[in-house]
Amino acid sequence: MSPDWATTITTVGGVAAALIGVVAGSLLTSRSERTHWARDKQIAACSAIVAESTRIQLALRRAWKLGDPVDWAPWNVALGTIWLVGSPAVVDAAARVDEVFWDSAAVQRHRRFTRDYYSESGAK
Repeated sequence: MSPDWATTITTVGGVAAALIGVVAGSLLTSRSERTHWARDKQIAACSAIVAESTRIQLALRRAWKLGDPVDWAPWNVALGTIWLVGSPAVVDAAARVDEVFWDSAAVQRHRRFTRDYYSESGAK
């Protein structure tokens, strides 16, 4: 083998090894970044669920005591976010919490309807 071929093969081998290393590193970094992004989104969604569930609980209490309306929009946004990025166990837990909230709201609506019905008719 002449020295020119040896230099060429060594150079091509070095370039190929460098390119393979860059591609492999890029794939590993991309996968790691996707995992971190998904975890960050799940943490943010879980934090939003906790914050909004507390807000809804307090709003339901105010609705029960004072008759204030409940703003469901932020809760629904947090619930939709958890459905998009949450694990199945977290989504199921959030759905059960949502069901309890809606049951409580239904009881509140029935209570308000009954109170309004009897106050308008004069019967007690």
